[in-house]
Amino acid sequence: MTGDLLRLAARMERERRPFALATVVRSERPTSGKPGNAALIDPEGTMHGWIGGSCTRSEVIRHAMEALRLGEPRLLAFGADEERPDDLVRVSMSCASGGKVEVHINPVLPAPVLLVAGDSPVALALLRLGGAMGYGSV
Repeated sequence: MTGDLLRLAARMERERRPFALATVVRSERPTSGKPGNAALIDPEGTMHGWIGGSCTRSEVIRHAMEALRLGEPRLLAFGADEERPDDLVRVSMSCASGGKVEVHINPVLPAPVLLVAGDSPVALALLRLGGAMGYGSV
């Protein structure tokens, strides 16, 4: 993943904007997407980065949007063989090249925020408890 993509991911996290990280984890020639290629997909469906050409792009965006909606990661297999594991989401390869690509999509969602008013012992305990549970606090 390039520095520009890492900076964009950090900025989106700071701004509490959800995004999906798509990473090519496996490929067989001929494909333009190579292992390690990565892209961020925002909630509007804009892709920042590179995971391959037009054969995979629209399906990766579609599945990234679904992963954001459900909050669940997924592993896409374009042109997958039948003997591949069942946890793959098989996607038909729209290009006639015969290549195969697997893309992992991980949704990155902002942590829920806990709003606590006051500075009583109960409020302070709620803040500690919320922090331990992964909540941001205001």
